[in-house]
Amino acid sequence: MKLPATFLILLNTCLLFGQIAPERENRQLVWEDQFDFLDTVIWNVIDNFDHYGTSSSVFIKDNVRTRNGMLLLDLKKETYSCPSWAIDPQWNCVLQNKTGNPYYYTAGRVESKQAFNTSFGYIEARIKFPYNKHLWPAFWTFAGDGVDRPENAAEIDIAEMLGEFGPNVMTTNIHKDYPDDYFMAVSPDNYHWENWHIYGLEWTPTELIWYLDGIPVRTMENHGIVDPVKLIFNTGMRPFAPVYDFLGEMNFPYTMYVDFVKVYGPKED
Repeated sequence: MKLPATFLILLNTCLLFGQIAPERENRQLVWEDQFDFLDTVIWNVIDNFDHYGTSSSVFIKDNVRTRNGMLLLDLKKETYSCPSWAIDPQWNCVLQNKTGNPYYYTAGRVESKQAFNTSFGYIEARIKFPYNKHLWPAFWTFAGDGVDRPENAAEIDIAEMLGEFGPNVMTTNIHKDYPDDYFMAVSPDNYHWENWHIYGLEWTPTELIWYLDGIPVRTMENHGIVDPVKLIFNTGMRPFAPVYDFLGEMNFPYTMYVDFVKVYGPKED
């Protein structure tokens, strides 16, 4: 995830679109996770990674868990230093390596493994996000493990939540390379981060359609993302978030809940 452009479009989805999510009769379920347990056959649990130094928080495995059929990704205010063996100036614990300082926030992140790389079809997850203006939780894709095409990151931000836009706005984007930016924010009726919603993406070779609770909220043609991708869920702090919590503006810990994720592909004859 990268910082968005300042361009912002607010959409009323009910007025602009009349269609609903893709008919299941034309799809078959490829894989799903109901999160009855933390299935490490499906998921890599990310540890000692700060998103190349772009986040004020660091992902650690202790902030990933399951409970009552849900995936829970925690965000905590705590001091944490990556062990020396985990530090890589280009990849892991970049901010700590650069500044010499510990992290003051820890977050949770999972990424689907190579065997579950996803291509064209329909992706959806039922999620309840935490909200604060300094938070950065997300549901997104990136070039799948084993895909060797560095000129195309294949990042699709299905629901990238940027706290500064407020709790009634979800943001979407794609990145093939950086700093390219196709940012769009949407503000559907009766939408709030902290309520349960189903976030979906219809992905064909020529078109992307973002869905919220079965209603399309954005369409993008000729997107150029054709490689298999991995799915990512994470919590996080916005870049340059303060060490202190604004005299009570934040109430740690925060938790992102994922009820299920499902991936559909074209039905085979």
